[in-house]
Parts: sequence; structure tokens; C-alpha cells
Amino acid sequence: MKPQEQPQGADWISKWNRYATMAGAMGLATGSVQAGIRLYDPSPDPVLQPPGRPATAYLYFDFADGTVSSSFFSGADFRLLAGAYRRTFSLSSSNLAQVISNSNNNEVALTTSGYAQMFGAGEIIGPSRAFGTGDVTMAVAWSGLVSSSTWSSSGTGPWVGPGPQRGYLGLRFQMNGNTHYGWADVTVENEYPQEGLPKLTLHRFAYETEPDTPIQAGAVPEPAETATAMGLLALGAAGLARYRRRRTAATQPAAD
Repeated sequence: MKPQEQPQGADWISKWNRYATMAGAMGLATGSVQAGIRLYDPSPDPVLQPPGRPATAYLYFDFADGTVSSSFFSGADFRLLAGAYRRTFSLSSSNLAQVISNSNNNEVALTTSGYAQMFGAGEIIGPSRAFGTGDVTMAVAWSGLVSSSTWSSSGTGPWVGPGPQRGYLGLRFQMNGNTHYGWADVTVENEYPQEGLPKLTLHRFAYETEPDTPIQAGAVPEPAETATAMGLLALGAAGLARYRRRRTAATQPAAD
């Protein structure tokens, strides 16, 4: 299952997070499983690709504040790697895509073979999953001569082609002494037989703000809650008081 398209743009997500935060401060949480989600939606989508072969490129993304950069952070961050390598003597080359946990307290959801798992939209990322630390491979594509006249190629990992592979990484990390679960929406272009350079695109990433709480891959803040918050902010204190009276009345038992 491929990720569903979501609204893009820095202005949109900035307003979304601002109103969702205000709504939470005013006690407007609906109790939805998505009510505690913080979403980061960089615009334009950061693209990672090595400049040539052999070369390696890195991209860091931080759940603490949504920063995306080629610089190293220390904390609730992960690193994407795109590598293009050449073995001169064996006349072979390979492309590599990895996700790297930058701390022993940060982990990546794994397949039974130890690769970075590709989640589909709606799948649960939580404590029931297997997680691992370190350099976790998403996809490897290799091609070269196996004899004087035989050319071979192969590809391994959930994120290898044919064609671009888009899915969700499942991530677990520590922030302020608490464990959180999150996802990253990533496209990997790492086909075999590989003729070009590997490319990774980071579309969005999000996490559940409630500690030790699973998250659905691709889950975003509840649109209805954001719309309610925007309307109440426009109405001011009178609108907020009216909303609270309605909510209180709705929860009272009916009179006999």
C-alpha cells in the first residue's frame, strides 16, 4: 500500500500545528487516536543524492523541532544515507540506501531479515514491532562482471526497485526522557541493474506526542479538530465558552 497524498506546503503545516497546539491548550482534544500527533512537512521535499560515484550523501531530520539538514544533531534525530560505490578491480558497482539511528536510544523498525521495514499507510508502529539501532539498510542494488563474459545484477531490501519505492519508515526515539513512536514518508530510487545514482526523497515525518503510544503510518493531526480550533479562535472567548457549554451538556446523563 502506498502513502496517501496529503496537503503540502510550509504555510499550511505551520498554521495546522499552530491551531492544533492552541486547541490542545484550550482543552479541545477530541480523544482521537490522531489528536496527539505532531507533523512536519518540509517544502520543497528534501532530496538526497550523491554527487557522483564513488560518493556518499547524508540527510538528517529531527523530531524535536522538525529541522532537516545535512548537519549532525544529537537527540531525537535520524539520518538517511545514499551511497554510490565502485569496485575497480571487479568492474562492479553498487547503490545503497540506509536509515541510521544517531543514538543507541533511537531505533528503526526491522523486517525479519534485518532490513528497514517499509510500512503501508495505516499500519501500526508500536512496541510489538522489532526495532534495531545503527546503520539499517533499506535497499542495495549491485551490478558487475561475475566472470570474463557474464554480467549480473541483483537487488535486496524492501525498498529496492523496479521503479521508485515509496513507503513509511517506523521509528522509535527518546525525547525528554520519554519513548515516542513516529514515521517518515520516504521515496527510494535504487533500481537494479543500476545505471544511475541512488536518490532518496523525504516527504514528511511525524510522531505521537503521547509517550509510549503507537502511531499509524501516515497518520496526521485530525482535520476536524484543527477546523474547530480555527473557528473558536475566530469567535474569541464567547465562542470558546459556548463550545464548552455544548460539550458539557452532551456528556451529561439524560433526565428521567
